[in-house]
Amino acid sequence: MARPPKIRKPSSSAAEAEAAPAPGFVRFQAMLRVDYAQGERNTFAYTSYVSAGELWLRSTSGFEVGQTHELKITLSAKDKPLVVTGVVDRVDDGDGAGVRVAFAPGQDAAAQRFRKFVEQTCVAKLEEAVARSMRSPEKVLELCAYYAEVGRHADALALQKKALEQNPQHLELREALVRALCETVRLAPPGDAPLAELAAFVEEGRAVGPSETWDRADAVRTAAEQELERLRREEEARAAEAERKAQQEKLARLREKIVAEVDAAARESFNRQLQQLEHDFKQRLTEATGAESEARKTAKRAQAEAEAARAAETEAKAHVERLQQKTEQQQAKLAEERKEREQAERALKARADEATAADAESRK
Repeated sequence: MARPPKIRKPSSSAAEAEAAPAPGFVRFQAMLRVDYAQGERNTFAYTSYVSAGELWLRSTSGFEVGQTHELKITLSAKDKPLVVTGVVDRVDDGDGAGVRVAFAPGQDAAAQRFRKFVEQTCVAKLEEAVARSMRSPEKVLELCAYYAEVGRHADALALQKKALEQNPQHLELREALVRALCETVRLAPPGDAPLAELAAFVEEGRAVGPSETWDRADAVRTAAEQELERLRREEEARAAEAERKAQQEKLARLREKIVAEVDAAARESFNRQLQQLEHDFKQRLTEATGAESEARKTAKRAQAEAEAARAAETEAKAHVERLQQKTEQQQAKLAEERKEREQAERALKARADEATAADAESRK
């Protein structure tokens, strides 16, 4: 691990660049040749430290904060140099003289190649050293810091726990472990956060020595517990709301069932009444039809009798007329005969009178 470098006070033109914080990269000791242009000439320098996103050059000559340089980094004798664009963001003129050059954004392919180089050389050597022995907590901390940089928090946490078993009184190692647990708590779902484990390590750490890390860890744990409690209350509220909705749905289904049953009973009762009414109607219709048929028969009989009576009456009238005609004829005949008889009687009487007169005459 390098000593914190002393920073040269930047010029006014570079003040804004110097004020910005450096990316959180883990530095490794490495000596690589870096070629770059300095004015009209080309020159080179060697690195003292490297990381996945920056270089520390040993030379400070001609560098100012804010300058941009094209750097050609020799990674191996057989490969072409890696060309990257770097921005000077820190210059140290003190005992640990050097320049920090950060990789400019927008060159992902080059950055990925350099990270791969760092992992295959610096990180791999560090992993080998830690695998051989964990008696050097500084190497463990450095490796765990890199694991955290690349998001391997679980690996870092496991390594720190294992190293702490061999170095139980190492305060910085405990602090790093607690910080890793805090990060795990922040990243883990609230229900899966290792709060009890964090509290236990914080308590053990207080017994080892004082540190602001314990208070920050307590704050993280308290915030996580509060968040967990808030989520628990929200979950209870959601569960209560879900239960309420379920009860409402159950009541709605029960209401629908009751309504359906009542409706079915009403329909059944209505159908029974309708069937009874239809039966009664058909029966009455049958009776009415029978009565109507009988009435028609009676009417026909009455009509026939009336027609017969009318025919008899007509016949009687005709007979009476015939009798009257016959009577009139007989009366006429009798009157004629009476007249003839009266005429005959008058003639007879006249002859008698004549005979009487003749007789009387003759007697004279």
